[in-house]
Amino acid sequence: MAILASHPAVALWWRQNTGGAKLGGFHVKFSFKGASDLMGVLKGGRFFAVEVKASDGVMSQDQINFLQNVADAGGFAAWVNSSSELKYCLDQLTQPLGGDAT
Repeated sequence: MAILASHPAVALWWRQNTGGAKLGGFHVKFSFKGASDLMGVLKGGRFFAVEVKASDGVMSQDQINFLQNVADAGGFAAWVNSSSELKYCLDQLTQPLGGDAT
């Protein structure tokens, strides 16, 4: 989360709490099935969603579908296993297209 807070490509972000809990005798759902762990807006207005898994983690079909929907809509979607992978993905967004920037 520190990477998102300080990365120059990120305008705003939030941790998307998911799952459910029993509160006062009621079952309360947080978010929706398949929602990514981290979401936000890149500078320039592009939406992003990042699913974070341990190195042996497996995404559910709902998570895969959500990331595909984000990508299909023009957003940035990623599945990462570490903070270094997240930084690498975000760094690629700030690189000039076509190689040599001179």
